[in-house]
Amino acid sequence: MQELVKNFIGKNRLTDDEFIKYYDDLWEATPHFYSNWPTEEEIGKLKENYQKYYNSDEPILEINGEKEKWDGPLGNFYVSTFGRIKYCDKFLKQDDVSKQGYLVLLKPDAATPVNTTTCVYTFVAKMFMGKKDGDGLHVHHIDNNGYDCSLKNLILLTPAQHNAVHRNRKLNKEQLKDALSPKKRYSEDKIKLHLADYKNNNITRECGKWQNGRYYSHLLPDSRKNLIDVSYEKNFDNLYNDMMEHLHIYFSSLASSQALCFNLFYPLSEEVENRLDLINSHISKNATSEFEHIEKNSFEICQEKGRTNFDFFIKDDSKKYFFEIKYTEDTFGYVSEIDPTHHQKFNDYYKKQLGIVAPKVSERDFFNNYQLWRNICHVYENEDSINEVYFVVLKDRTDLIQDVEDAKKRCNKIFKDHIHVLKIEELVKKVLDEDNEALHNHYLEFFDKYLDY
Repeated sequence: MQELVKNFIGKNRLTDDEFIKYYDDLWEATPHFYSNWPTEEEIGKLKENYQKYYNSDEPILEINGEKEKWDGPLGNFYVSTFGRIKYCDKFLKQDDVSKQGYLVLLKPDAATPVNTTTCVYTFVAKMFMGKKDGDGLHVHHIDNNGYDCSLKNLILLTPAQHNAVHRNRKLNKEQLKDALSPKKRYSEDKIKLHLADYKNNNITRECGKWQNGRYYSHLLPDSRKNLIDVSYEKNFDNLYNDMMEHLHIYFSSLASSQALCFNLFYPLSEEVENRLDLINSHISKNATSEFEHIEKNSFEICQEKGRTNFDFFIKDDSKKYFFEIKYTEDTFGYVSEIDPTHHQKFNDYYKKQLGIVAPKVSERDFFNNYQLWRNICHVYENEDSINEVYFVVLKDRTDLIQDVEDAKKRCNKIFKDHIHVLKIEELVKKVLDEDNEALHNHYLEFFDKYLDY
């Protein structure tokens, strides 16, 4: 980690070319939810190791042969290269008050004008790195230790660069160039800021607690509050209770695709308004639907927990409709390393099905877009029946839409027209055009929550 930090000494920010050069190292050093996210105990030990530095009252610190330097004033504050702060000549204590892993200043007394919500790294970045209010740049901890706000551990990144570092899936060079391109950039930051504002203004200002013990502004303290109650509160109460054991661990997140799926489709279901035909005009009033659906009789003859789990499912006589929802996820799920278990699973279940649907797709291709191809495989039922497979995304998700379109080109001709992209905005507009007050009120709120970013 020290070697990584050394790469950035003397640099305040990175050009896109420099960022591409160091991207692999930065990504590997960053915790990600699905792999190396620290435990509450690990975070506690990290904090314990560093608070002896950031809360020290020694005039000048020396760590590993490096002497601390002070500069200022920044307003009435003096800032050190080790991330310590003084107000005039008074050392200010720091703590991780929000439990989000980032230090803020503590107010020593009523007379000292300290903003207890401004992160310590902001003072360091403004004092030594040229950070300005409103410049759009993010401050990134190079080793992802939020308790080390020393100058050498900070770098300024553009929002696109910062998003790439924190994506759960590491990008290859071409994907990284696309992510950094202004023409192709998907503003996940913008959506998450909007969701946080929506939560504060419409639900609660209280933050939810994650498994690592930290509190986050995009998490709800009560996951039930992630369901829209404008028109169908009792219906959603029933749905929530019925689905309790199927809720994802991320359901309390405002960006949860599962919660979005419930809010998007449940009012149209046969249990509420019975308007599934707004999704596809060929769907009849006799159709039934289900969330978190697993096919009982499927080419995936493995145990049920190993089969494809569909976010939403419609059955209309002999016709089946399968839905996969993506909101702010990086990409369709993938398998980075093909171990013997995955290899066996491919040979046992998917190889034959792919031979019918998309015979030129290799095992490596399949696992590079695992979730995409697993869903597409279900387009073929038997010689007499072709199903409909939907990928439900925002219209701005041109990256995911292109993935689906590229996959369709590799499918046999008879299946291409049965694989669809359903843009969330287009379905919402269609519903809002209906003369139904309850639906209208629900989907206006849906728009405000998910789409008005």
